[in-house]
Amino acid sequence: MSSDDYVDATQKLLKLKFNKKQDKEIAIVVVESCAQEEKFNKYYGYLAENLIKVKSGLKYSFQYALWDHFKQLENYSLRKISNLAKLFSFLVLRKNMGVQVLRSMELDSLSEHENLFVKIFFKDLLTAYLF
Repeated sequence: MSSDDYVDATQKLLKLKFNKKQDKEIAIVVVESCAQEEKFNKYYGYLAENLIKVKSGLKYSFQYALWDHFKQLENYSLRKISNLAKLFSFLVLRKNMGVQVLRSMELDSLSEHENLFVKIFFKDLLTAYLF
């Protein structure tokens, strides 16, 4: 939180030399911090992207963090769902993740909150891709 930008934040996190279990915690904290913002802040997308580039194993930690959130979408506010969808569309657009992050969802029987997540995810993805 005391970093100047996402590059500085990445460097500070990497200096801590986390083990694999702690690497998962980094992804969880970044995703949760993004979800808690008033509106989507690309800072977290750039931070996640930079962390994944420097430590490729974090890609899977971010996927697992998303899958953990999928299980709880019914309990989330519209703001939190929107921020999560936009974070992961950002990572897909920038080729840090693939659309397979959605594979844990049963797309033929989505709940209202899951449907909202998928709509925001694809709208954001297509809007950015087309423009």
